[in-house]
Amino acid sequence: MDVVHEGAKSVEHRRYTVLGVIITLLVVGWITGCPATTQSVLNPDLQVDAEGLRREATIVDSYVAQLEVAAADIESKVARRKKIIETIGALGMAATTGNPAAAGIIGAILTIGSITIGTGAVLDKRRTDRVLKKKNKK
Repeated sequence: MDVVHEGAKSVEHRRYTVLGVIITLLVVGWITGCPATTQSVLNPDLQVDAEGLRREATIVDSYVAQLEVAAADIESKVARRKKIIETIGALGMAATTGNPAAAGIIGAILTIGSITIGTGAVLDKRRTDRVLKKKNKK
């Protein structure tokens, strides 16, 4: 008999052992050949492996650090505004109770505001006059 016929006869005789070897090779190949993947955190339509997940974690960590800095910035601005409002409220209360120091501070603020607003109005009027003068020359 020939070798192929002998081999087929041997496989037929040990069919379940051969089937077990084939299944074992397929399972081992599947386990070692296909990397484990999971759904991407940043793009749920994609599957990523462990390395891709590590890259995404680095990106997320960077965003978290940026968010922490932004949150601290917002908190400091809110605290600053709160302090200004508290100071203005305290000055108002002091002025209404007759505290001369608070009245002087409020008067100074009103004077500075009047001067700056008045100066702006004068400068706007002069600018308007120049524009109208140029327009009338044409």
